Amino acid sequence: MHLSLDRPLPARLVKPAAMSIDRAPICGVPAFLRSLHLNDNSAVLTHCIQQRRSTRMAKKTKNKRREYTKEDVKLLRGHSKARTPVARISKLMKRSEGSLRQKARVLGIGLGHQR
Repeated sequence: MHLSLDRPLPARLVKPAAMSIDRAPICGVPAFLRSLHLNDNSAVLTHCIQQRRSTRMAKKTKNKRREYTKEDVKLLRGHSKARTPVARISKLMKRSEGSLRQKARVLGIGLGHQR
C-alpha cells in the first residue's frame, strides 16, 4: 500500500485514543514518536518509511563443498549394505541427500529405493 505524507494514515494504522501507548506499536515506532498525537502523522509515517528502506534481508550463507574422505566412502558403503534410510545417513554425515545419492551413483552403490 502506498502512503503519502499529505493524507492522514488509514484507520487500521491509527491507534484509538484510549489504547495504551505501550500496547500499540506502529511498525516499531520508538516511544517518543508513539507519544505524539496521531493527528500529526508525518513524524510517524516518515519513521515507518525510513525503517522500511533501511531493512535489508540477511544474506544467505553459501555452503562450502567438502571432499569425500576414505572414511566417508567406507561409511556410505556400510550404510548402503545396512539399508539405512537416506534421511538418517544425511543427518549422520551432515551432507544433503542429493550429495549422498550423487556420490553413491558415482561409486556404483545403491541408496534408497535403488538398492
